[in-house]
Amino acid sequence: MERFLLASLAILLLIAAVSDFRRYTIPNWLSLAILALFVVRTVFNAPPFPLLVLDLLGAALIFAIGFILFFKGMFGGGDVKLLSSVALWVGFVNLPRFLLTTTLAGGLLALLLILIRWTRSRDGRVHDQRVPYGIAIAIAGIDYCVVQANLAFW
Repeated sequence: MERFLLASLAILLLIAAVSDFRRYTIPNWLSLAILALFVVRTVFNAPPFPLLVLDLLGAALIFAIGFILFFKGMFGGGDVKLLSSVALWVGFVNLPRFLLTTTLAGGLLALLLILIRWTRSRDGRVHDQRVPYGIAIAIAGIDYCVVQANLAFW
């Protein structure tokens, strides 16, 4: 069951990445579906209550920080919702690796986009500064899925 849920999460993350790449939006239903998968996983594989509370607090902290970044115009609303819903899955223990992977993937993505936009620019300036950060979140989430699936296999 765990591997099926991880595969479902990975598919939803791929859809989110493609959507963000194409339209710079992440539909709400994707974050809600990831949240629903988390609930199903929790019902079938309930962690100890203190650990569940810690996981929920970690995701709430991510949402609060993301909300501040959204309010300052540094992050999209869909990115905040996606990051928070995946943070639930990842849990407090794996949150540092997830955030580091997201940050590294986001930085590489931003550099790649700057280079592409700069080379395509006629005046040598980059006009579009948006970054589909859902791609970086999806990469980090899929990294989590792969690691967990390997652990579940062994």
